[in-house]
Formats: sequence, structure tokens, C-alpha cells
Amino acid sequence: MTAVSLPLSQLIHENLSVVLDFAFSRPAIADMLSRFDGDWKYLRRTALEISEARANKSVIELALFLRILDDHVERKISASFTDNHGKVFGHVSARGSQAASPLAIRDAANRIIHAAALSWDMSDHKRPMLTCSAQAGQNWERAQVDLVNVAAFCGALIH
Repeated sequence: MTAVSLPLSQLIHENLSVVLDFAFSRPAIADMLSRFDGDWKYLRRTALEISEARANKSVIELALFLRILDDHVERKISASFTDNHGKVFGHVSARGSQAASPLAIRDAANRIIHAAALSWDMSDHKRPMLTCSAQAGQNWERAQVDLVNVAAFCGALIH
């Protein structure tokens, strides 16, 4: 095991904060904007597009920091957390298959890091999901990452 000079737990929590703020506030902001008459192009850009770009950046950084953390502990934290808490962090669909397999936290981080595109599903306001679309040539097609379970995992980290 090698030493890491980054405050990983703190960086994970900072990025998680941005992701959760976006995921849980987006439906309320969209609702507020729907009550405005007219175009409001710049307000929409500020309230929706900029915050989504920041959330995309933060979720990628979050995934990278989770991988670094998992790489630098003897007993992989992803396996330990799944074994002790039974959490599934989403599901992945293999290319050309309708069947979905559960994701451990490390697998969810990998899907985020290697995705060609990210999109946010807030149709269930209490359980927002992140959809990762695979790049061409990968053996998976799409992954749904459960942000509530990711938050539970990150919340168990101490800093």
C-alpha cells in the first residue's frame, strides 16, 4: 500500500456536495422557471446549464477520488462496504443485452470515468440517478448509478 498525499475523504465530500445539490435541487429549479413568462434564456442557462456542467465535472472527480481511495487500501473499501451493508450502487447493461447486473461502488466509479456521455434522471425526486452511456467498443452499453447509495457510501468516510 502506498501513501496518498491528497485529503481524499474531504475531496470526495466536496464533490458529493455539488452532485447532491444539483440532483436534488434541479426539479425545484425547473419548476420555478416554468412559472416565468417569456424566454429567460440567460436565467435558464445560469440555473440549469451551468449547474449541470459543474455537477458533471464534480461527479467525474468524485469517481476518480473514489477509485484512488479504493486503490490505496489493503481490503478494498468497495468490497467491504458491499459485504457489510448490502448496497448496490446501480446497474449496468451489457451491450446487446436486456439483463442488468448490479454495480459495486468501484464499478460505478469506473462506469462514470469511462462513459462517453452522462445524463441525469430526476424522474424520482427522492432517488435521482446518473445514466452513463458507454463509448463505442466497450462491452457495456449503459449504467444507471444510484446517487442515494453513493451518498451513503461517501457519508461513511471520515475526514
